[in-house]
Amino acid sequence: MSKKIEIRDLIDPLQKSGLNIHVNSGSVTQYYDVDVPFSIHVVTNDPTRTEDSYQLTIYAPDQESFQSYPRNLLATGCIMHHVNYTKLMYVYDGSIYHLLEGRKILYTAGCSCLINQNLRHTEGFDTPYTVIFFNIKPDFLARLQNYGQPYIFRDEASLGSNLTTQYLYESAKSEEKSFLDYQPIFHNQASQKRMQELFEQMIQTLLNHEFGSTFQMQALFCRMINILSNPEYYHVSRVQLLSDTDSVIFNRIRNLAEDSHGRITRAELVQTLNYSGSYISHIVKKHTGMSLSDFCMSISLESAANLLIGTDKTVTDIIRFLNFTNRTHFYQLFEEKYGCTPKQYRGH
Repeated sequence: MSKKIEIRDLIDPLQKSGLNIHVNSGSVTQYYDVDVPFSIHVVTNDPTRTEDSYQLTIYAPDQESFQSYPRNLLATGCIMHHVNYTKLMYVYDGSIYHLLEGRKILYTAGCSCLINQNLRHTEGFDTPYTVIFFNIKPDFLARLQNYGQPYIFRDEASLGSNLTTQYLYESAKSEEKSFLDYQPIFHNQASQKRMQELFEQMIQTLLNHEFGSTFQMQALFCRMINILSNPEYYHVSRVQLLSDTDSVIFNRIRNLAEDSHGRITRAELVQTLNYSGSYISHIVKKHTGMSLSDFCMSISLESAANLLIGTDKTVTDIIRFLNFTNRTHFYQLFEEKYGCTPKQYRGH
């Protein structure tokens, strides 16, 4: 007969690393707090394993800890928790179901989300993944703000003014239940490579720190914010938990369609989003009233119209750029949508 596993036995070893988990008997929610300015948690989940199915490594200033969890403990179900810090989740590999106030959203490799302390949330255990969490306390944010003092470079404040920094600074004061959703630009692998490199540099700094490492960690995190806020790398949207979370999936579909000028297949959407084709079609129909193919074609024609107005490309070049194989068909579709030929549209 196997020994009964108590959750307290698994939590206690993590206390030394600055992570405190408060478990209330009979409660459906746990409370996590950290007593360090920031920490990095690397989580690996392998549902095919019985022992060491879930592995957690915590890196914090002057602290490091490792703990593994058996599959039979995880199988008891996901316990929602809330925290006293802002949490950035980045999917390094695989895919993970993130439960936010009970709403289930799939995140695949390269995707990220930023969660404030007001949200109850947890992660699923049914899929294989490696996920990195960067946990941010108000003191660390104050350091990034230079404690309210002027920056050395005059344009630093304006360069650092974006949706991510605004959310970070507001989250400590707000009671709003919201999160930021980050989706990589379609077919742009640069963001994933740069994010992974930054996390590796952060962990190396924590393990092999020296004089100046405090400032190095702040600089690395600022670089990460810049990457997440760069429209060449990511689409970012602020999601209110009061809204329909299907809108998160639709935004991702629309972003991918726009990134590809509407020339994206259902199979590519399935592969990128890791949702079924029927579900993707259902979401598009629900939000637009159109079929998936009609929706993508509409975006493709909008791209053609924008190219006619905003560039000197010839109609032939635009047809070729958008991968239309039939010129007559393109003209027919364009006239149906805009009521004029491409040449007339350009002359308006």
